Amino acid sequence: MLVQHTKKLGKKQFEEDPFQALARAGSLRGYYSTGMLLYRPDETHTTRQLIFELRNGAAIPQKHIDKIKDEWRDVTVNERLVRQDYGKRLDAERRRKCDVILEILFDEAAQGRCYTANQFAEAFEGKGGLGAERTIRRIFPRLANALML
Repeated sequence: MLVQHTKKLGKKQFEEDPFQALARAGSLRGYYSTGMLLYRPDETHTTRQLIFELRNGAAIPQKHIDKIKDEWRDVTVNERLVRQDYGKRLDAERRRKCDVILEILFDEAAQGRCYTANQFAEAFEGKGGLGAERTIRRIFPRLANALML
């Protein structure tokens, strides 16, 4: 096994041939039969992309991996192809609503009160910018999944 650092390449060059990012790529690429390149395409996210280069055999598809509970796991990444800025704003608003719900739940629990999802949605409709009952109820499954990680 050989481990090699990468050199700086422009984004377009990297997308065209990521293995050219290897320092001394010309001589190294002639030496190995299988190459793997691990990098973080977006510095604001923890997800890394794993790319394979094979001389023999069928191609291995790219993978997205992330470290969850001290263990590297294959994760599904849904990348937006259009309206990326708008999508990021919607994601930020969803995260804000989840944070508001968690904060309210912790405050209520500290005072000895607990709720079912429906009771919570009825009690806190229109408070903290959460929106209507139905909107709040739709957040709970997503919030539960996030807490399970």
